[in-house]
Amino acid sequence: MRWLRRARAGRWLHFLALPIAGLDSQLGMRSVLAVARGVVVAFAVLAFGYLLNALTDRAMDRPTKNPLAGTGQLPRTVPLELAVFAGLALVASAGAPRVAQIATGVCLASGWLYSAGPRLKRHPVVGSLANVTNFVPLMWVGAAEGGAPRGLVPLATVLACMLLQNQLIHEAADREEDRAGGIRTSVLVLGARRASVAAMVLGAGVVSGAHALGAPAWAPVLVYIVAFPCALAVAGADEDQMKRIRLLHRIVSVAAGALLFAMR
Repeated sequence: MRWLRRARAGRWLHFLALPIAGLDSQLGMRSVLAVARGVVVAFAVLAFGYLLNALTDRAMDRPTKNPLAGTGQLPRTVPLELAVFAGLALVASAGAPRVAQIATGVCLASGWLYSAGPRLKRHPVVGSLANVTNFVPLMWVGAAEGGAPRGLVPLATVLACMLLQNQLIHEAADREEDRAGGIRTSVLVLGARRASVAAMVLGAGVVSGAHALGAPAWAPVLVYIVAFPCALAVAGADEDQMKRIRLLHRIVSVAAGALLFAMR
């Protein structure tokens, strides 16, 4: 479907697992239904955010990356699709607990501020940090009445640090494209080697959160404090290699997140 392709669904389908973090076995079917509602909310929020980003980046992106780039006249349905996605997110969360409603609103607002006005992604550090509010609140949209289950804060800490580390790798992979588009990312300002130090600090955040959930410390230390930051320091100037490293980081993080959820 064209609308799904324009929203670049392949880039965010894995994030649809985030509302499952709100699952509380003590609440039984009530929690299962809340998670199902949260997945609908997450779908709408992510489709809105990625389509908006595709729209605002269409002048600087390559057509292979952005289906709206190089298309000349903008498809007339895009503004309507954005309105439908935002409306679906708000309607689906209308009967949810307050924490889920707030999380939905934060994600929608953050997506707008990041891609459109004031377009936070143009600014170093702030633009990188905005990825936390773009995605992490989705862990709360599946909460049932009674609030989110225990262990969600350490899990959210792990996710936030993984996201930010992946964002630094992403910025290294897109450095020339961002430079040409007038976007001053953290990696462009700091350079790959100094950004790798920030990646190590974020790796320490992953280790801390994983330890709080009972995971053995050596595995996240090797992966998130050593392997990925070193890869950024050594290969940060090679865009093709950083694209492959970013994909590997995503795969490893999805698997690690699933394991930590199971341990919670």
